[in-house]
Amino acid sequence: MAEKEGVIRVKDLTVKYGQKPAISSVDLDVKEAGVTAFIGPSGCGKSTLLRAFNRMNDEIPTCSMSGQIEWRGKNLLSDDIDPVLLRRAVSMVFQKANVFPTSIYENVAFGLRIQGLKDKTELDAIIEESLNDAFLWDEVKDRMEEDAYSLSGGQQQRLCIARALATKPSILLMDEPTSALDPIATAKIEELIQVIKEKVTVIIVTHSMSQAARISDQTAFLYLGELIEAGPTKKIFSEPEKELTGQYITGRFG
Repeated sequence: MAEKEGVIRVKDLTVKYGQKPAISSVDLDVKEAGVTAFIGPSGCGKSTLLRAFNRMNDEIPTCSMSGQIEWRGKNLLSDDIDPVLLRRAVSMVFQKANVFPTSIYENVAFGLRIQGLKDKTELDAIIEESLNDAFLWDEVKDRMEEDAYSLSGGQQQRLCIARALATKPSILLMDEPTSALDPIATAKIEELIQVIKEKVTVIIVTHSMSQAARISDQTAFLYLGELIEAGPTKKIFSEPEKELTGQYITGRFG
């Protein structure tokens, strides 16, 4: 566990779409353990900041980034970093479940096969472990060859989490992973996050104040592209230093 006691340091990070900044001069330390939540109103830059960690913003032609994200002695924004290799270490789960049009088994096996893993026994073991971590194994262990689209919405999202976990990432990014789900499916994902944070650093964007309070250890509040305040979740929610933070958390704006 010692290697998880580090910090991911965001320094003077600015992300622009064309000439318009989506986030400006963000400085933030993310502890490399537990769960960090990004909160703030729609359009404040939460998802843009999240996507900077695995260079997903690179896929947008008009996007440019400056500053640094320092992790384990490297700047993740450096030209020396291969975004494809980076995304093996920094996986992402999106707002809507993006299962592949193939079997449940092959969905989880996808990233492992890309990495060259062919041994069936090893594949089976990792897939079972990943589905267990995603609280899905007991529900699908007798259905592994069925089409992934046969699963419910909540199950599909947990399948995407299992697929992300299968390649043993160090960081898991989650962009509002429960916003399209009912309360029961949401509760399952919140529960599994509390389990997997022992294995992987979780950074989550959420529009739900109650969710951030329930599941995160650290919280960062963004507004109009600027980081207003960040710190331990209990402190942010009970004793925020900035008036704006308190107003947002108590629903007085946003």
